[in-house]
Amino acid sequence: MDRFCKLLLPFALMVGASAVFACGESMLHPDQGMRYHGFTTRRPADILVYRPDAALGDSTKQIYAGLQRAGHHLTVIAQEPAAIDALSSRHFDLIIARPSDMDALTAHLDSATHAPALLAVIDDADKSDAARFPQYVRQSDGVDKYLKSIERDMQERGS
Repeated sequence: MDRFCKLLLPFALMVGASAVFACGESMLHPDQGMRYHGFTTRRPADILVYRPDAALGDSTKQIYAGLQRAGHHLTVIAQEPAAIDALSSRHFDLIIARPSDMDALTAHLDSATHAPALLAVIDDADKSDAARFPQYVRQSDGVDKYLKSIERDMQERGS
């Protein structure tokens, strides 16, 4: 019986460990190596993504898909007038945009409403924009960095 338990215990640990999900983290699996696990957020956010350049790369599409899989509601807009209309007609918890575009959008926010949080997407080499925004991601960051930043911001805001 003792030998049976010694054989069964490692198997049970491997099976049990493969079902453990971390909050958007990479985890080590004995049978699969490092693997990213998506998660469902506890605080789904309504997010306005302002991206004026129409060409979306594969990595950007993967990030947007990852945010949606996590439970966030995305509105992706490419023209400034449409973004301003969306901000005036609907409440957003978060705006994701480049710093130069962020300035144009925040100028049109109604000061009487609950202002959305800002998540700037900065160039990898630019240090000045990192100092301007308390929450930012770099262009080369993956979906896990976006999810961590959004989750942290939603937690701080109590949303």
